[in-house]
This record gives sequence, structure tokens and C-alpha cells, in this order.
Amino acid sequence: NCSLVDFNFNEGLEIVGEYAFENCAGLASVKFSEKIAVGIDNYAFKGCTALRHVVLSASIEHIGRYAFCDCESLEELALPEGIAALHRCTFWGCRSLKSINIPESVRTLGRYIFARCAALREVDLSDSIVYVGIGAFSDCHSLTRVHMPNAIRVVSDYTFSCCTNLETVELPDHINYIGN
Repeated sequence: NCSLVDFNFNEGLEIVGEYAFENCAGLASVKFSEKIAVGIDNYAFKGCTALRHVVLSASIEHIGRYAFCDCESLEELALPEGIAALHRCTFWGCRSLKSINIPESVRTLGRYIFARCAALREVDLSDSIVYVGIGAFSDCHSLTRVHMPNAIRVVSDYTFSCCTNLETVELPDHINYIGN
């Protein structure tokens, strides 16, 4: 159990470790100082159901698997330039997530990255993304439109599984693989 509501990370912190705030149900706000380096490990904020507001520092380069999984109240998040990949299930079950910016530095979206993000409506992927993992947007019931960048080469299996309101997926002319 965790009674924290707001948490500010100050200078000197290098990594938020695995499971550091997992299931901290009352945590509503997290802010990283601009002088924070490196990243957020796997499961760091998993299950923080009240987490609504996250301010990441520009120096964060890594966000691990399941880092914000099941953060049901998270509505939006600005990812800093410098992150190369978004890993498996990072935002799985963030059912209030309406929008997210994906910086040009990101080249891959991991498996089930945005699965069960029920409020996510539209996605414009950055031009640098070449790979979208299995089930990346599965069960995103509000998703109506997705724009895939020209660099995309692989759209994996079940990427849009159970996206019941999906009307438009814009794909480039030269794509190597589209899964089931």
C-alpha cells in the first residue's frame, strides 16, 4: 500500500527501479526534474490507478515494459525526444489515455503497447517508426483513425484486433508485412 499522492523526482536520480511505485493506488501526479537522467524501469508505475498527470524530463531515454500498465486515470503523456523504442505493454490498460505524442526518435512500438487504451481516438505515428508490434492497438474501442508513416515496414498480427470503431488506417505504398 502507498499513501503518496504527488511525487517530484529531484536532481541526481538516474533510474526509477522496477516495481518502485507498483500499485500505488493513490498516486495522482509525478514530475521529473529536468536534470533526471536515463530512465524508468519495467513495472515502475504499474497499477497506479489514480495517476493522471506525468511530466517527464527531456533527458529520459528509456521507459521499460509495463512501466505505466493499468494506470487507468492517465489521460495524456508527452514523451521526450531521445527514446528509441517503446516496449511491450508500456501503456496497456491506460483506459483514459486520449492522446500521446510519439517523438521522432522512436523507431519501434512493442507488443500490446497501447492495448486496452479504450479512450484513444486517433493516432499519428512519427515518420521514424518502422515496426509496430503484435496487438499494439488491440481493444482500443474508441480508435477511429490511424496514420502509419512512410518508414513503416511491418504491421504485426492483431495490431487492430477488436478496434470496433476503427474507420481509417492510412498505410504507405511500400509495406513489407501486414499481419492477421
